[in-house]
Amino acid sequence: AKSRIRCVIRDIFLDNSDNVNYIETQLLALRSLAFKRGRAIAICHDRKNTVKALAKMLPELKSEGIRFVFLSDLV
Repeated sequence: AKSRIRCVIRDIFLDNSDNVNYIETQLLALRSLAFKRGRAIAICHDRKNTVKALAKMLPELKSEGIRFVFLSDLV
């Protein structure tokens, strides 16, 4: 019998490294996937450098048409 549990799978882990440049590179990879597939899922930690990279890059990504939504919106 099928369980009918809906799920999604992460595409990118943003902060395997706590390096701001690494996280920014991961965000660019996320952008590429989102444009290619129509959506992309990333996860990250609540770390100082992660927040720093997100604060820097979110306005640019949003201006390019990237929309950030809750994961529940994709399930």
